[in-house]
Amino acid sequence: MFMTEEELTMKLTVLMTAIGMSFVFGTAQGQEVYKIEKEDGTVVYTDTPSKQSEPVTFKAQTSNVAESLPVVSPKPVSPKENASKKQKKPAPDYRISVSHPKPEATVRNNNGAMTVKASSQPESSGTYQLTMDGKIVKNSATGEFTLTGVNRGAHTFTIQLLDKSGKTLASSKEQTFYMHQASALINTQNSQ
Repeated sequence: MFMTEEELTMKLTVLMTAIGMSFVFGTAQGQEVYKIEKEDGTVVYTDTPSKQSEPVTFKAQTSNVAESLPVVSPKPVSPKENASKKQKKPAPDYRISVSHPKPEATVRNNNGAMTVKASSQPESSGTYQLTMDGKIVKNSATGEFTLTGVNRGAHTFTIQLLDKSGKTLASSKEQTFYMHQASALINTQNSQ
């Protein structure tokens, strides 16, 4: 593991301070401190004597002084930047309302044609996206979607309002409508 010069300096400062404190408190209580120099050149200080150790004596005035680390000041903010931060308006709380079809409405069209209409409050220049039965169907700049070929039966849909980057600003509640188409079998039975 590599350390930057600052990290190494900080660790050495802490280590030397701890060693110095132990020397001062240890020698003040009459304890001996021993120095051991290992084969690889590292030096170890300990209070336990060994064959390789030699006693260390300190002057009564021994003290450790560590330089403080430089303090990084935050970048000053200009009055113009400060004013622009204060003047930012909160993002509008957009809401989507669907005007057609109404919830649980039955749409009667043998071709499966229908229109879905929505609007946002407040108005937005974003894009509306229609998701029907879990699949994205169309996008619209006006909130009006003209559909054809919608199959008979129940369908669910939601409309999202998207900004220029594609982020969803608002979403309508999921609604259900029913597409009703006259059966071809009814006409053939009547003609017999």
